[in-house]
Amino acid sequence: MRDFRRSATTCLHGVLFALLGSARLAFAASQSTLQPVGVQAVRILSLWNLTLIVCSFVFTAILVTFFWALMRTPRARERTAPDLTSIDRAEPRSRRAVIAATIISVVLLCGLILADILTDRALSRLPVDDAVHIELT
Repeated sequence: MRDFRRSATTCLHGVLFALLGSARLAFAASQSTLQPVGVQAVRILSLWNLTLIVCSFVFTAILVTFFWALMRTPRARERTAPDLTSIDRAEPRSRRAVIAATIISVVLLCGLILADILTDRALSRLPVDDAVHIELT
């Protein structure tokens, strides 16, 4: 019984030392996605930040427009007759707004594609002398 306790204690100490060692290594070599170290990581992070800013702007604009349209819409009750006047008449103001939003979306998407292409070209021009080569078998 004494040998079992000694071996269990030794095993427990080994596990604790392993955990402490791995925790020490984890904190010693702490990596952060917000503070990239390599040149490639900095370029990819800047592309990500640009994409995040553009997408946040577009999402906010869509939400603001949605809530503005909700507040502007007249309220109706069950007995209110349907408004069918928009079927017969053209709505040039709404048409212009949709066309402008489409053009802005296309320009922003083309800008993101251009930024992606420029980032890809910048990454492909970097030297690969000391690159890590991984071989899968």
